[in-house]
Amino acid sequence: MLTVSLILLAPVVLYLLSLPLSVRLPAVLRTVYRLAGAGLVFPAAAAAVYFAGYSGEQGGVPAYFVQLAALISLILLMAAIGLAHWVKRRRQGQ
Repeated sequence: MLTVSLILLAPVVLYLLSLPLSVRLPAVLRTVYRLAGAGLVFPAAAAAVYFAGYSGEQGGVPAYFVQLAALISLILLMAAIGLAHWVKRRRQGQ
């Protein structure tokens, strides 16, 4: 049961833990990260809980894949925002 809870909550927890770090980003990138991340993570978590609770015996499989897709997408979003921030700082330094 603990493993299921961790799988269902992993992207949401990762997003919430990354919010204090997003303060270092410029205002535009911070807003994009917060809106895109929340728009990605919270609906995926709701869909995963729905699949796990209301799809019968095999509902855990799509719930797992939805959360895995959300986690990978959030990590890619973090990498893209970090790269955009790095490029922006590099251009300002020159």
